[in-house]
Amino acid sequence: MNIWEGVYNNFKEVPVSGKGFDDERWVNSLLRKISDCLSVKKEEAAEILSTDGTLLPFLAAVLNTTLDRINVLDLGGGLGIDYLRTIRAMTAKKKINYYIIENEKVCEMGRKIFKNDKRVKFYTSFPENLRVDIAYINSSLQYLENWEDCLYKMFNYKPSYFLFTDLSAGNIPTYATVQNYYGSRIPYWFFNINDIKRLMEKMKFKLLFKSVYERTFFGKKQIVSQRNFPLRYQLRNACNLLFYKSKV
Repeated sequence: MNIWEGVYNNFKEVPVSGKGFDDERWVNSLLRKISDCLSVKKEEAAEILSTDGTLLPFLAAVLNTTLDRINVLDLGGGLGIDYLRTIRAMTAKKKINYYIIENEKVCEMGRKIFKNDKRVKFYTSFPENLRVDIAYINSSLQYLENWEDCLYKMFNYKPSYFLFTDLSAGNIPTYATVQNYYGSRIPYWFFNINDIKRLMEKMKFKLLFKSVYERTFFGKKQIVSQRNFPLRYQLRNACNLLFYKSKV
């Protein structure tokens, strides 16, 4: 079975079916990840970080040396796996406010898991009256129909940095497609990376860092499997992008 199928102009054209991210399989996978992370001993915390999972903890640790408290907005942050990775990898003050935007079911579970931790909060929509230092988007922008609007909403929180990890962007056209996920057909974007850069430049953010994100398919790190697509639409690897707020 192909992971992705079809080339469409927008999400409205994509033939969608199934429960998608409301499916129990997806929720259970989030639970397994957070349970594994919570079970790691404090002195072994570094072992929960893969190479690609260190970017947010690293950025937060650097900012922690100059700020009394770090504020992070995580769009599509699941049950808080990157929050745990961040606080466990940082060796300094760990003064942090971490805001996660997710669907209702995930937020309900996240609030129960972290009921005794006031540093992390879950929201089903963009909260009001926030000011953040880092706007963080890990493997979620490609699932947002109105992704540009979402970035502008995050921009309104006046972050100093935008960090994208596992972003499906490269030297390809921007197009929508179907992602097959265990019986569900989910709408999904592949981006022309220059479309992302142009929008960030409109918001006065400059690209500071870019790297390849190595994805794992069927238990093995490999390039994005799109052999069923015309060559011009094939993306070999996802990427990580870090933008910073320009002062000019």
